[in-house]
Amino acid sequence: MENITKNRLSLLDIGARDGIGWPWSSVKGVYLDVMLVEPDPVEAKLLEEQGQGKVIPYALWNEETELTLYINYSVGTSSVFKPNISFLQQFEDAQRFEAREEIIIKTKTIDTLAQNKEIDSIDFTKIDVQGGELAI
Repeated sequence: MENITKNRLSLLDIGARDGIGWPWSSVKGVYLDVMLVEPDPVEAKLLEEQGQGKVIPYALWNEETELTLYINYSVGTSSVFKPNISFLQQFEDAQRFEAREEIIIKTKTIDTLAQNKEIDSIDFTKIDVQGGELAI
């Protein structure tokens, strides 16, 4: 890796529940700066305690606003989009998509985070936001 870069690379992980995964988890920390975007306050606190990178406790969106985050029984399926249970019932284990909690979250834009120096350069981005990718 030393031959590839003398500078650190940066990863913006949008929808960072459970922390960084492969292949990023295999890159030694000396080569990678990680910014974890996670709007669920419980998960954001856990990520911060784990020390996997800088935690940004907002949802990214195309404008600054407030949205409802539906925390589902299977938390990895949580989204700002309300689950369509009548559609999802055609699939096995549909109750995992049911919202067990609704919380109001703040959104930011990537541009605003950059202007406020909350993020610097971005070399790579991972996005896993259950349908909100285009709004980011």
